[in-house]
Amino acid sequence: MTRSLAVTSEHLRSLDPRPQGPLSRPALAAVNIPDSVTTIGDWAFSRCSSLAAVNIPDSVTAIGDCAFERCSSLAAVTIPDSVTTIATGAFQQCTSLAAVNIPN
Repeated sequence: MTRSLAVTSEHLRSLDPRPQGPLSRPALAAVNIPDSVTTIGDWAFSRCSSLAAVNIPDSVTAIGDCAFERCSSLAAVTIPDSVTTIATGAFQQCTSLAAVNIPN
């Protein structure tokens, strides 16, 4: 069974920074990050192997180390113009990632 999660700022602040953090769930299929979030932290969605869709709002300015590492179902991502930092390995081993859209 796959599921979606509306992530709050509190979720991202309280994440365990290790690769098996609380949002590292294989069944997580979609994430809608709210406008109140400015940083997607290190390892935030690491190893969410079923994650196929993520909405990154214009409020986000940074994507942390290995934030989406091993999200093997993620095929495309749009990174808003507001993002000025994408850390090392943010999308490493995303084996289905075929398109990264950066508007400007």
